[in-house]
Amino acid sequence: MRTPRIALGAFALATTALVAPATTVAPSAAKAVVVAAVTPGINGEIALARTDGSSNDNIYLVGPTVGDVQLTTDNESRDPAFSADGTQIAYATTGDGESDIWIMDADGSNKHAVAASSAAETDPALSPDGTKIAYELAGNGGSDIAIANSDGSGRVRLTGAASHDTDPVFSPDGTKIAYTSAVAGFAAIYVMNIDGSGQTALTNNSWSDSQPAYSPDGNRIAFVSNRDGANQEIYTMNVSGTSQNRVTTSSASDVHPSWSPDGTKIAFETDRHGFADIYTMNVNGSGLSRVTVNSVTDASPTWGPTITLCQGRAATITGTAGNDFIDGTAGPDVIHGLGGNDVLRGFDGADVFCGGTGTDRVSYTDHEAATTADLTGGTGDDGSDEDGPQGARDSIGKDVEGLDGGRGADELTGSSADNALYGGQGADTIRGGGGADLISGGTGYDTLYGEEGDDDIFGGSGDDLLAGGEGSDFLTGDNDADLLIGGPQRDEVSYASHFGVAVTIGAGADDDGDSLDGPVGQRDTVAASVEDIFGSSGPDSLTGSNGDNTIYGGAGADKLYGLGGTDFIDALDFVKDSVINCGDGNDFPAQRDAIDPAGSSCSGATGSPRTG
Repeated sequence: MRTPRIALGAFALATTALVAPATTVAPSAAKAVVVAAVTPGINGEIALARTDGSSNDNIYLVGPTVGDVQLTTDNESRDPAFSADGTQIAYATTGDGESDIWIMDADGSNKHAVAASSAAETDPALSPDGTKIAYELAGNGGSDIAIANSDGSGRVRLTGAASHDTDPVFSPDGTKIAYTSAVAGFAAIYVMNIDGSGQTALTNNSWSDSQPAYSPDGNRIAFVSNRDGANQEIYTMNVSGTSQNRVTTSSASDVHPSWSPDGTKIAFETDRHGFADIYTMNVNGSGLSRVTVNSVTDASPTWGPTITLCQGRAATITGTAGNDFIDGTAGPDVIHGLGGNDVLRGFDGADVFCGGTGTDRVSYTDHEAATTADLTGGTGDDGSDEDGPQGARDSIGKDVEGLDGGRGADELTGSSADNALYGGQGADTIRGGGGADLISGGTGYDTLYGEEGDDDIFGGSGDDLLAGGEGSDFLTGDNDADLLIGGPQRDEVSYASHFGVAVTIGAGADDDGDSLDGPVGQRDTVAASVEDIFGSSGPDSLTGSNGDNTIYGGAGADKLYGLGGTDFIDALDFVKDSVINCGDGNDFPAQRDAIDPAGSSCSGATGSPRTG
C-alpha cells in the first residue's frame, strides 16, 4: 500500500511555516510585538582606547587578524563603540578643545564629526540599524543622555534630571537604551525607551553600579559594581534586573565589559598588572585570556563582529553554523543566516536577506498587508507597504529557498531551486518556478502554480486553483471546492485526508470529492490533465479517464474503475473492496487483497506500471 507523498509533504510544510522562535511573540489577530531577538554574530577584532607614556589618547584595533593597529592620530580620542555590522566605530575626541562625537570606518578611514556643540559629548553608542546615535551630553548641572540621527541631526535630550547620566547602550532590537544614572554619589543602572519614556531602575543600592552592556541576544546585561568592596567587579543580570551574579573576583578593578558578538565571552579592562590591559573571559568568569600586554593604558574595549557581506552590504544580524530562527528589528536590517536551515524574519523596514548554506526561508507571518516576495532576486521589490514604498522594500537573496506569506493576499514566486512556499492567510497567488517545489496555500481562496519541476501542491482551506504545470505533480485540494489541473507529465490528485470520496477524472465540474469540499454540485473539479488518483481512508468511488491512469484505492471498501487507456489499479489495503474494473483497453494486472473481488479487464498490458 502506497503512502501519498503530497500528504506528508504538505503537513511538513505547514508545520514548518508556523513554527515561531521561542524569543518572539507568535502571530495573532493583532500585529505581533517586536521582541529582542538579534542573534549572535562572528567574533571579530576589539577596538580600545590607548593612553601612552606621553598621555596621548588614540583608538586602536587589536586581534588575531589585524594584530595591533592605530586608527586615530589626534592624541585625544577615547570611548570607542563598534556599529552592529562591524563597519564603523563611533568615538569621542577633544581634538578641537571640546569633546565631540565622531564616526570612522573600522579601518580608520572616513573620519567625520556627528556631534560637535559647545557642550561636551562623550560615550557614544550606535543603534543596531545604524540610523541613530546616543551619547552623554553635558548640561543641567551634570550630564544627560541624548539621541540623534547618525549624521548628528535631530538631537533630543532623553534625560534631564539633576543627575549624572552616562554610559548609554542600545538594546539589540533597538527599542531601549540602558544607561548609568548617578545621584548623591551612588550610581544605578537604568533602562528607558528610545524616546526617553519608561525610565526604570534595574539596580537600586547603596553602592555604585555602572557601565551596562547588552548581550547580543538581548537577554542579559553585564555591568560594573563596587558592592563587594573598594574594587570594581563585573556582574551580569537579566534585562529585568533579576539574577544579579558576580562574574570577576580579582583584587584589581575590572571595568568596561563588552560582550563578544557570539555571546559566549566578555572583554573587559583590568589593572591587575599595574597598567590597564584588556582581558577576555567566558560569561561565567572562567577562561581568562590576556589580550594586550603593554606598559601603557588600554581601556574601554568594544568587541566588533567579523564583517559578513550580504548582497554587497555588511550584515547587521547573523546566524550561526546551525539551524537558527533569526528576527530583525523594527527598522532596516541586513540579515545573513550563514550555515544551517534558517528562518529569517525582518519585521518592518527595508530588510536585506541572505540565507547562506542550508535550506533557508524568509517569513512574513507578521505582515498584515499584501506581500510580494520573489526568490529569483531583485532589489527593493519584496515585502509590503509595511517595509516601505515600491522599489524601496526588502531584498531577498537567491540563496533563500523558502517563503512564508502573511495575512494579506500575497504573491509568492519561487526560483529554479527546490522551494517551499507557504501562503498563510488571505487569497494568495503562488508560483513555484523551476525545481521540485512544496507549495501550500493555507487559508483563503488561493491560486497555486507548480510550473516547472515535480511539485507537491497543497491547497488548504478555501476554494483553490491548483495547477501542476510541467513535471509530475502531486495535488491535494484539502477542504472546499478546488480546481485541480495537471500538465503534460503524469500528475496525481490525493484525497488521503478525506473519508469516502467520489472522483471521476475529467468528467465534469464541481462533482469530485466529498462533503468536506461542499454540497453535491459544488465540490472539486479534477481536470482531464490529471492521470492518477489516490483515494481516502473511507469507501471511495474512483474513476479514471480514457487516458492511462493509476488508481490507488487507499483504505476502505472502494469502487475502482479504470475506463479507457492502459490503467493500473492498486487495491491493497487489507479491506474488501466492492469493484475493481480496469475498463477498456490493455491494462496491468490489479494489485489486490485475497478478499477483494477479481479484477475485471485487468490484463493485456506489458512492462511495469507506474507505482509512484
